Amino acid sequence: MRWLALVALLVLLGTVGMVEARGGMGHGHGVLANNTSEVKPEYHHYEHNYNTSCPECEHHYYNYSYNYSYNQSCENCNETGKGPMGVRGKRAVENVKVAYKRIRNAIENAKIKYKMARAKYDELKHRGLNDPETFRYAKMFIGSGIEVAKGWIEMLMVQIQHANMGEEQKSRLMVKLENELGILESLENKINTSETPEELRINVKCLKDNWSEIMVTIKSAIGQLAVAKLESLLDRIDNVTVKVESMISENDTKALTLLNDCKQKVEVAREKLELANEKFVSMENAENPNELWLEGLTLIKEAKDQIKLAFNDLKEIYVELKVVP
Repeated sequence: MRWLALVALLVLLGTVGMVEARGGMGHGHGVLANNTSEVKPEYHHYEHNYNTSCPECEHHYYNYSYNYSYNQSCENCNETGKGPMGVRGKRAVENVKVAYKRIRNAIENAKIKYKMARAKYDELKHRGLNDPETFRYAKMFIGSGIEVAKGWIEMLMVQIQHANMGEEQKSRLMVKLENELGILESLENKINTSETPEELRINVKCLKDNWSEIMVTIKSAIGQLAVAKLESLLDRIDNVTVKVESMISENDTKALTLLNDCKQKVEVAREKLELANEKFVSMENAENPNELWLEGLTLIKEAKDQIKLAFNDLKEIYVELKVVP
């Protein structure tokens, strides 16, 4: 599943932002050396632009985290009469594709840069961070690792914007994720502008200290997105059951029983998804958010099991009615 793959990648990236204090650093300049003072990053609003434009009039719109304009019609086109509903719907899809393509390209470029810089750093680390080349590549691989993490957060934000969620929930998640992007952006700038091994060590310590909180926000958002995706699937099942019900005669007890079983499983799945969503939402203020995360994932699995069984019931109903689904 895409959101679980995202979690795995971001967990892996948790180690990217830290240069291990392993042998060969030399001169006691391990970036994660002990007895360091903590420097908090600057928290600020992160303006995030995709340079997306309307294909009809080249009217640019940005900052989806607040106005979500790429998910809506182009107001400039509406004013000039170029925005019929069918075109707007297609345009919104195309804009999402453009956003995805831009982000994926950025992620791939950052991955390439990270692998190159990391390999070069591993080759030179025996010189110690006082060596200019070693120091430069250490900053480069940490910074490019942050770039990959930022890209995956951006991808998550695009998915949330187009998910089956209420606008209040979307807005809350988008603002939280944007804040995390702001923190990563600030830390990336600090790391890239570090002038000494000691300054780099302090800034990487900041990254490490903030990473666990960032991951809580990300995992909470991924969980809520997973719930929304499955709820959309349940909505489609409900639509199918309404159509099927009109096809079943009152005397067909087997089909009616299967239909009732299907509806019950859908209801159980909805209840489990509702509980899962509560777990994911509560993560942000919990003392042990990972416990809620695991509980939420268990509930999602149980909901998916019920959904599979509901599909099996529908399949049997079609067989009973001798209708090809």
